[in-house]
Amino acid sequence: MKRLTSIPSSATPALTLAGLLIAAALVLGAGFWIARKEVPVRVPVDRQELRQLIEDLGMEVNRLDALYLQHLSNIARDTGFTSTEDLIRHCQQIEGIKLYSLLTGPLPENALHYEVATSSEPNVQPLGPLRVQAMARSVTGLASSRVFSSTAGDAPRQGWEGVRSSTEAVYWEYKGPHMGIAFTLDVKAIKDSTEAHMRKWLAPRLRYFMNHGATLRIESPWQTALTSPSELAEVEDQMPDIAAPIPGRWGHWQVMAWDRITPSTHLDGGILAGAGVMAGSLALLGIMVTRSQKQAHQLATQRVSFVNRVSHELATPLTNMLLNLDLARECLSRDPAAADRRLDLVEEETRRLSRLTDNVLTFSQASRGRLPYHPTPAAPDDLVRGTLDQFAPTLTRAGLTVQAAYDASRSVLIDADALVQIISNLVSNVEKYAASGGFVEISTHWEPDSLRVTVRDHGPGIPASAADRIFQPFERLAHHTSEGTSGTGLGLAIARELAHTMGGTLHLAQSGSGAEFTLTLPAAAVA
Repeated sequence: MKRLTSIPSSATPALTLAGLLIAAALVLGAGFWIARKEVPVRVPVDRQELRQLIEDLGMEVNRLDALYLQHLSNIARDTGFTSTEDLIRHCQQIEGIKLYSLLTGPLPENALHYEVATSSEPNVQPLGPLRVQAMARSVTGLASSRVFSSTAGDAPRQGWEGVRSSTEAVYWEYKGPHMGIAFTLDVKAIKDSTEAHMRKWLAPRLRYFMNHGATLRIESPWQTALTSPSELAEVEDQMPDIAAPIPGRWGHWQVMAWDRITPSTHLDGGILAGAGVMAGSLALLGIMVTRSQKQAHQLATQRVSFVNRVSHELATPLTNMLLNLDLARECLSRDPAAADRRLDLVEEETRRLSRLTDNVLTFSQASRGRLPYHPTPAAPDDLVRGTLDQFAPTLTRAGLTVQAAYDASRSVLIDADALVQIISNLVSNVEKYAASGGFVEISTHWEPDSLRVTVRDHGPGIPASAADRIFQPFERLAHHTSEGTSGTGLGLAIARELAHTMGGTLHLAQSGSGAEFTLTLPAAAVA
């Protein structure tokens, strides 16, 4: 017979899986790319350090104001200078004093004014008589009424005039009846000195914020930024996150801080989840398709192998039958006994061919879900004996001794053909794979509601790991004792399928040596 060798390529499932996995990876990568977004993240300025800076700055502002006031009060308190030069020298030691005025009455002519020269400073010219007279009139107008109204018990004894409204300010003190002291101050000089001091004072304290990427702006009362302009370029048009005013003698100092904004990568959860679901679906589809293709490939391989084995199995008994018939014909006249032996062999091959055909037909019906079940009254022992009688010549030639124990002689309702086919397949397996054991044991046992048939051999046995696999179609265990043994690989699969059709079970029992199969069938006794 012609053998079938065309089998689909096994590389197709691998290529399909690889393609779908690549597609899944591309979808997932695209999902990450689409879901990835740059979002600004606010990093707050260290609030504790910032509060400490504001507190320290407020203390320093108050210290400078108190120190400057103390210096002015010290000069105003000491009115007994030995000379005008001595007075002016003391005033020059205080930053910003332009004019010292001794007030002896509310009228301008009742005041003595002394210019505090600043010739040591570059590009600074003396005030001159006209400028001194103008400043004197201003001082008299601002301070005289204040000084000489201080005679009342609850009136202030000192005060400031024009601190935040002009480039010149006046500080005055009441020194007694008909006497007061006033200082005309250069606000710009005070501003420059104060800001220079504050820049040095702030430098080490701002280093912490610079190292941590914070942006700070500290303004003097004259709206001068004491921090580097380059640090404020990025936040020039933004409102500060923190603004703290600090009151001082010359106005409010301002501490403004901006939280640091840094870009951060954010993954959109919805897009990423969608991409993950799509990628997972493609991967799962690839696995399912690959498994389906592998199963199809395996089934195609099994079918081709099955057809080849069936072809071989059919060809072998037919060839043996034709050969033995020709030999029997030649021996018929000269050796009748030899002719009878040849005809017995023809009968054995015929039964073998019949069993093979029955198995193929049963497998075909089972694969279509049309396995018939025809229960009829029969004695199980009789069916088992008849089966062993048919196998007797074959078993004898294989060197197998049959040991039978019968205990099911009652007639029960059972599918006789199915039982005979099951026993035939089990005994045939012993003949093919366990002949080296020399024995085949078969027993029947009747229980209250079931029939149990056991077939056991003393061959190489079946490992426990293959206890279920051997009942799969086309399965044959690789073993040195079965090398070269013919068969379709359907015997045990058909036997279990027939047992299930009759409502029973067929399983491999664990035994010390060999293989032991136990068939259990529900069987109702009949009259």
